[in-house]
Amino acid sequence: MSQRCPSVCRRTILCAPLLLAAGCDGCRAAVDADEAIPEGLSVAVEIDGQPAAVIDTAKLRVTTPDHRDGGRRAWRLSSLLGEVYHPDEHSVSLRDGAGGNTMIAQAGQTDGKVVMVALAHDGSLRVARVVAEQPFPRFHGRGGHRGRRGDPARVKNVVAVVLVSKSRKPRSSRPKVTLTAVVDGRQTLWSDAQLRGLVSKQFVPGDGEGKRLAWSLREVVEKLVGKGARLRSLRGQGQREVVIAEADWDDVTKVPLLRLNRRGKLKFSWVDRDMHSLDGSELRRVTTVVVAGGAAGQASP
Repeated sequence: MSQRCPSVCRRTILCAPLLLAAGCDGCRAAVDADEAIPEGLSVAVEIDGQPAAVIDTAKLRVTTPDHRDGGRRAWRLSSLLGEVYHPDEHSVSLRDGAGGNTMIAQAGQTDGKVVMVALAHDGSLRVARVVAEQPFPRFHGRGGHRGRRGDPARVKNVVAVVLVSKSRKPRSSRPKVTLTAVVDGRQTLWSDAQLRGLVSKQFVPGDGEGKRLAWSLREVVEKLVGKGARLRSLRGQGQREVVIAEADWDDVTKVPLLRLNRRGKLKFSWVDRDMHSLDGSELRRVTTVVVAGGAAGQASP
């Protein structure tokens, strides 16, 4: 016959001996209550660029944990995702709340570790690549103690698990460049092919990360609109607008530079002929240029 311990023993050492007994139903219920999976847990899943079923509270509640340690639980990623995830086929990255992306597993790695989703004591979810039998390492979260470095594979504030098939063709690393142009009140789009096809395009230093593609807006406007056309203003980040004075536009010692940054966004600034920055307005995330077509009107693209 199974034994039932009184509810008063739930948080006392009097219940400890009975926990060893297989029939201690009351104590087991108490432990299960303490281990309840909190509401509101959710981590998105993306497979080869497409959204998949999320890992959330409901999913965790219906999936048997692969590991338990007191109030903590851990599930293999394969247990939560099923057949859509194959460790030999998929690399695994974690996306955090700040937009960072950290790869924690490459397809076909053979060091005995697995990707696991763990529910910590504080009710938060952790995703890491760990030894399957030790999803809660002794020094977890204590990087720096006794000279140990933190584990870069452990990412805080995980918002998405990203899977990429090794058979999938890699995305082009070249960002698309487009710019909305309002010419004499008519809106058009300057395409990636048009902008990259300009023979006068040049490269400028990229803050220690190689060189960046850049254009003189004088040449862009002349080639895509026509001779005599003038840049009147630019619009960009935060709906901010920078007005271009005619005196600045006519000053050939100053270059109205449009530069592509490493995120694929356009930045405007004034530079001299040696590409040194000049005092004056600059604008990040340029999206629109306003142009007066002049006598030549708009040229055909």
